[in-house]
Amino acid sequence: MPSGWPSGFKERGDFRALGELSRAHDKLVRDCVRVQNRLKSLYRSRGVSVSGMSVYSLEGRANLIDVVFAANNRFLNVGGNVLGRPGDQGLPGAVYDQESGNCLDLVAVYKLGYPSDCGISTVTDPAVKATLLRHGNFDYFHNATAWDANTASRALPASLYRQQKPAFLGAVPWPPIGPDVAGLVNNVPAKRRFDAMP
Repeated sequence: MPSGWPSGFKERGDFRALGELSRAHDKLVRDCVRVQNRLKSLYRSRGVSVSGMSVYSLEGRANLIDVVFAANNRFLNVGGNVLGRPGDQGLPGAVYDQESGNCLDLVAVYKLGYPSDCGISTVTDPAVKATLLRHGNFDYFHNATAWDANTASRALPASLYRQQKPAFLGAVPWPPIGPDVAGLVNNVPAKRRFDAMP
């Protein structure tokens, strides 16, 4: 772990999972309330939630939440990511954290601690938010990078497990995704292959 980084990114518990260089056109993470995760980290990924319309269209932007951690999930980490869509901050009712209601048509960066039952409209597990580490994430709601106030380091390592750029990236800049990357997001090879499909 890089010097000055919070202990939240260290290995804890019996289960560890790291999602790095992920690119989603739905919520970055959907956790089931029936499974309690020991640790899950999402690093240098791109989350764009799309509801039936083009990601670049302001039409059809309802129920767009980029990161969802349901009730009973603890000690999760989100760092160095790019969340949301350009223009989110100007949409009516857009919020950073969804604080009320469940399964509503709204634009939010985070939805934390709600049950998967839409009939329950309040947060049932505030510990999800209390134990979540959010550090160095660019979001289009603030149009800026948000840092954890208790973490001194503002340096984002290129990777949490690779020592050097992987060969499969070819000419893609390293790292390809992050708030410290020119343009914020570069297409990784898998995304380029997907875009080239008929």
